[in-house]
Amino acid sequence: MMIERALRKQTDPREFLFAIQEEENEAGRIPADDILSSEDWRVLGEVNEILKPIYLQTMRTQGWGKGDSHGRLWEVLIGMEYLLEHFEDWKVF
Repeated sequence: MMIERALRKQTDPREFLFAIQEEENEAGRIPADDILSSEDWRVLGEVNEILKPIYLQTMRTQGWGKGDSHGRLWEVLIGMEYLLEHFEDWKVF
């Protein structure tokens, strides 16, 4: 997933943005509102944790299932149960 890659490469975008902010020409700078803060990176990490099981189940069940292969209805139903349990664990009271 792209979020996962961004989290792994977090230092690269930060270094790039820091270098751009050092430019003398204000037109070349990125607005402060567009720069990700530490809180933004934390939220991206949480979003990644929530979306990762959905991504994995989608990849697992895609295709035209033949026989007992991936993409059959039974596998989709088991995957939906897994996702339901995952979301119930994330539920906030």
